[in-house]
Amino acid sequence: MNICEKMKYFQPDFYHFDQDSIELSQFSVLCLDLEKEYHLLDAYCGCGIVGLEIAKILKLKRLDFCEKQREFFPYIEKNIELDSSSWTSEIFINEFSDLDLRNYDVIVMNPPYFIKESSRISPNINKATCRSFEKYEFLALLKQIGDNLGSHQDLFLSFRDEIDSDLSSRVKIEYKKKVRKTYFYHLKNF
Repeated sequence: MNICEKMKYFQPDFYHFDQDSIELSQFSVLCLDLEKEYHLLDAYCGCGIVGLEIAKILKLKRLDFCEKQREFFPYIEKNIELDSSSWTSEIFINEFSDLDLRNYDVIVMNPPYFIKESSRISPNINKATCRSFEKYEFLALLKQIGDNLGSHQDLFLSFRDEIDSDLSSRVKIEYKKKVRKTYFYHLKNF
């Protein structure tokens, strides 16, 4: 186990969050009302950094974390312990598609960036899982977003490729920003 010295977050040796996590949290906060209280889901949360960074700024009544890789669980727990805020939380170790999204005002997602068919895959299975999707998994994620995003919800998503054409038939792209090689999306239902 190592701890990120700069921001004091625990993370496994096979995974190191990068500036994109911080950019996604900042992008999300800039698009939301700072006076409102939110129920937030950090999906594909890894160690929980995006949600925890948002929690430093927004008023949250609840912050839940969803990660399919069990290996991240102790790091999410330790990182939650670093914050002494008044919000409550729950950690779901399962597929994002298994969650009922209706309970959340805001969903932030930092999913795997790469499609396996078009990228080099790490020999480390844990690293490969958190960095890459099968094409069908990615398309299923976009379908789930389109089918389940409520009119009262805001969804923030980061991805390495521009995915406007995949998103625009499913949801409204409220705002998009590119920083270095990563696209950040603010999505709403039509």
